[in-house]
Amino acid sequence: MIYKPEPSCFDGIKNQGEEDVDCGGPCALVCKKNALPLKTYWARVFGLKDNLYDAAALVENENPNLGVKNLQYEFQLFDSNNVLLAKRKGETFVNPGEKFVIFESNIESSQTYQATKAFIEIQESPAWEKTPTVPRVISIERIGFNNEPFPTLHLNVKNNSFDNYRQIKISSVLSDQNQNAFAASATFIDELLAGEKKEVFLTWPKSFEVEPSYVDNFWRINSFDLE
Repeated sequence: MIYKPEPSCFDGIKNQGEEDVDCGGPCALVCKKNALPLKTYWARVFGLKDNLYDAAALVENENPNLGVKNLQYEFQLFDSNNVLLAKRKGETFVNPGEKFVIFESNIESSQTYQATKAFIEIQESPAWEKTPTVPRVISIERIGFNNEPFPTLHLNVKNNSFDNYRQIKISSVLSDQNQNAFAASATFIDELLAGEKKEVFLTWPKSFEVEPSYVDNFWRINSFDLE
């Protein structure tokens, strides 16, 4: 007797009503042709001290019902002559229909040249899946900003729902009067109970030449943890 395994979404065969191999139809994975690619608005490098840098990118997922559980990316830092100075790989999740910041801190360059440009390479064919939209239940209020003795951004983060949430990522981008980002930072709130408000402080190691004209704050909860 020949054993014939049951069709599945992981057998490398287009079967059981799948739209393509192991995607679409009864499978959780969505076929690549049915997902819009991620849109990158900008990527920036921010000098900290010596040969240390922060890097950030503003990205948007225009798919209203699709997300990515594990997205790979790589920041690349260059000097004014397009010489590659440093790289940093990372991974994050992508929620449906969200605009979000990818942030990496303390990227070290072994070169003495100054990094002036950042690029981000995002995984070309991530595994898109159907996932619930994150309810817009978190609000962020800017309380104040001080540039001396070192820059500090004071925020209040509130959970406006009747549910408790964990691992809330808070990101902030500081921009000048021309809306050019010149600094970014991020932190996590371990838990925010229903109706709870918590203070958050984001800091930088040295004063900025100008105070921010714009402060854009973002929060994220992993939609895949809500299922």
